[in-house]
Amino acid sequence: MPPGLKRAPSYPTLAAQTIAQSRLGARLTQKELAETLGTKASVISAYENGRIDPTVGTLERIVRACGMTLKLSTEMTPQSRKARMLEVRARWKAASESGEQWRGKPPIMPGFQEQALLVFKGVKKSPG
Repeated sequence: MPPGLKRAPSYPTLAAQTIAQSRLGARLTQKELAETLGTKASVISAYENGRIDPTVGTLERIVRACGMTLKLSTEMTPQSRKARMLEVRARWKAASESGEQWRGKPPIMPGFQEQALLVFKGVKKSPG
């Protein structure tokens, strides 16, 4: 590595990365953050090095102490999305072959809602 360049830090966990980047973004030292939270700098270091995994509540408190908010999100994996689509197709096909109407609301999935509504309203045939 050329002199004067620093290697980008490597973090063992997403929580460790979140804590370190939040602290650095707030321009706080580990000691300053620890004092704000009423703990020791060694605890902050342990979080940032992945030796301790914080609970979601603790992670939120740490991030807030840095003047930020924590946002968590989930989404279906491509495998579970495909499995769910196949299940919906099979149910739609079985209902249409038996002459029955689909009962209840169609399943709502991110990126699938519009197509599912078209299928269940009979605007077009099952996708695929």
